[in-house]
Amino acid sequence: MVMNRLRTALTSALVTALLLATANAAPRDGQPPALLLAQGGERVTLEEAAASVRAETGGRILSAETRGRGADRVHRIKVLTGDNRVRIIEVDPRSGSRR
Repeated sequence: MVMNRLRTALTSALVTALLLATANAAPRDGQPPALLLAQGGERVTLEEAAASVRAETGGRILSAETRGRGADRVHRIKVLTGDNRVRIIEVDPRSGSRR
């Protein structure tokens, strides 16, 4: 009974701390996300896109580069998958969606 109350209290404290930390986190580059997008900024960096592709495929990143200009920019990630296939995955830097 005491352990359940303690577990509940600790869980509540952890969730509250995480919510407060997230709410007080500074936006990237000190600017709100909406302003970054309006200025053509990226919400997903090349490094974040490569890490996401690596985690998704379980493969090895062979190359990663950003191509294009302005709204036409795309992160192009080349990955060697576990079954020895090379895949090219394009990630939209503004939304993080795959192309």
